[in-house]
Amino acid sequence: MAISVDKRYLGLLVLVSVAAASVWLQRSTEPGAQHMAGAEKAPDYYLEGFVAKTMDVEGRLSQQLEAKSMLHFEGENAAELVAPNFTNYRPDGQVWTIKSETATAYQDQDLLLLRGAVLIRRQPLAEDGPVDINTRELKVYQTSELAETSEAVEIRDARGVTWGEGMKVDMQAGHLQLLSKVRGEYVVERH
Repeated sequence: MAISVDKRYLGLLVLVSVAAASVWLQRSTEPGAQHMAGAEKAPDYYLEGFVAKTMDVEGRLSQQLEAKSMLHFEGENAAELVAPNFTNYRPDGQVWTIKSETATAYQDQDLLLLRGAVLIRRQPLAEDGPVDINTRELKVYQTSELAETSEAVEIRDARGVTWGEGMKVDMQAGHLQLLSKVRGEYVVERH
């Protein structure tokens, strides 16, 4: 079977094909083309200067999460936070605050992964001063009020400084456990 094409249209068809190929080549090599390819990583919404509060069954404030900004990614069911500040309020009056440079909140895992320099502070109690804990990369499980890290840890309070590697914190029970390489310097009061 032979296809006959009018020579006038053949030249026009070749010209249109070359023009279409030129446009495609130009768009695929533009810097914006690569940005468009990564568009599926684009957030579905963002917040600036937000505060999220959680109440307990009796209507008291139990947790608060605030950050400078948040980008939410629907496909990952996660949010990237800048300068997060997490506060846990215990029924006995203890208040724990946790700050870091950045964090990722995983909604389906109830996990807040804090990255960069992390500062955990137990606010002063009537009989005891504040406790500051410095580490990097801390996992906080918000519902169970547990936190853990495998990184180096430094704990400072009125009695001295303690170092260790790896830590587990039970904010509900008020317990802290250093996992290895524990050493410390304590201040001896002379009367």
